[in-house]
Amino acid sequence: AALVIMARESELFDVHATMTDVEDRFNRMHGYPWIILSDHILSDRFQRIISTAPSRKKPNNIYFGLIPPHHWNEPKWIDIKEAERAAVDMGNRHIFHGESISWKKAVRYNSGFLAYHPLLQDAEYYWKVQPRSRYLCDMNEDPFQSMKANNQKLAFAISMKESHLTVPTLWQNVREYVKKEMRNVSSASSFVPPSDSIFPWIIGQNPPVTNLLYAINAYNYNYNHIWNNFMIISLDFLRSPEYQRFFHHVDLAGGFFYERWSDAPFQTIAAALYLHRNQVRFMENIGYKFTVAEQCPSDETILKELQCSCDPLLSF
Repeated sequence: AALVIMARESELFDVHATMTDVEDRFNRMHGYPWIILSDHILSDRFQRIISTAPSRKKPNNIYFGLIPPHHWNEPKWIDIKEAERAAVDMGNRHIFHGESISWKKAVRYNSGFLAYHPLLQDAEYYWKVQPRSRYLCDMNEDPFQSMKANNQKLAFAISMKESHLTVPTLWQNVREYVKKEMRNVSSASSFVPPSDSIFPWIIGQNPPVTNLLYAINAYNYNYNHIWNNFMIISLDFLRSPEYQRFFHHVDLAGGFFYERWSDAPFQTIAAALYLHRNQVRFMENIGYKFTVAEQCPSDETILKELQCSCDPLLSF
């Protein structure tokens, strides 16, 4: 397993601060490797300063990797001028990150290609670490080990609602994909029945529906998603044939560039289609904060035991 950060040169001290948090709260006892990825070679200064925030168990366990340009840049079917026009329009409409082509490249890379980076080739899980995020409680268990022992594929701390302005055609493309896959018996068998997945949560149905084809046609996406700036996920799942079929189908529609699709709704929907509910884990005892939201344990005994510096009343 590995701790992974996608970083820009300008985020040097945000990266350093977050790594220090994770080391103090968790990794000093475990020594999992850090992998710092960027679309440009990070400066010697960046690498030197980041290397002063090492694991106390394995001091030189930090690796820097370059994202392959063919995984980062716009694919050949994207009209770059149209993507730029869309970015300007979204900026004028104040859609968060809608104006940023580099942000769109990053979330597309996270969605479909990160799992294939050579530095991750021997890993089974990765923990996505976001610069500027804070870790506010000690972690007394190893989530990588417990997830593997329990066949869990995805862990998260906070869920959100996506803005409908960012994904106007995403669900339409999900519908098309499910209908296409249902025509093939072997592909259809990869889907998890909605009654045994988180699918009802993303369409707002309780009690859960049982027929995926019916549900995908009858209901719309309610914009629920797992906020994945903190996420631990199985790389085997991300590399699986079914996940990759889903990604490549959706990617061809161009919504990562012409709209403002992000990896969070995409990976949430992928989990809803292909993971059993008990393979998705809510980490209720983590202390975590990023920008507008935080998660804090609600039990006062746990707050004390884990030396938390967060307020449960502020949990999102």
